[in-house]
Amino acid sequence: MTDPESTPQEDRDIDWLVRRYLETIHPRDAEQRLIDDPNLDFDISSEPKALSHLSKSRIRGHFAAHSEWLLAHMLASSSKQVKLLNIRKWIQFCRQAHKDSLEARNEGIRWGVPHGEHADAGPYHLAQRLAKFGNSREVWEGKLALIRKKKPQPKAVSALFSVL
Repeated sequence: MTDPESTPQEDRDIDWLVRRYLETIHPRDAEQRLIDDPNLDFDISSEPKALSHLSKSRIRGHFAAHSEWLLAHMLASSSKQVKLLNIRKWIQFCRQAHKDSLEARNEGIRWGVPHGEHADAGPYHLAQRLAKFGNSREVWEGKLALIRKKKPQPKAVSALFSVL
């Protein structure tokens, strides 16, 4: 994902991700066609299509549905390139997304839940939920504990290192 502003990692949260999606990914849909009909007399794939409105809430809901998978991916990898977001803020988003999906369910709305799953009303145990992507609950608890122990770098210090 491109980031012309070179946003520091500590500022990369769900709002940043939604904004980047709407500014960078969504406009590309105007140039991509999924329709390929050999019976047409003209090539529809070369014509730009009109983009439909895509709300921030809808994009946020898609990210909410996959927030725990993305967190598991970032925690499991040792590569700094995979750590796209502020992990502490993303953990908060995972918890909030779960809470919001339950509230939506109570209103008869499906939001923030992966396809084929249902909003789980039981107690929220993040490490247990991450275990469905591999590793045990104990492994994930250890990784989450390391994140909690790490002191966040002050913005001025991290900005200095990004220049070096």
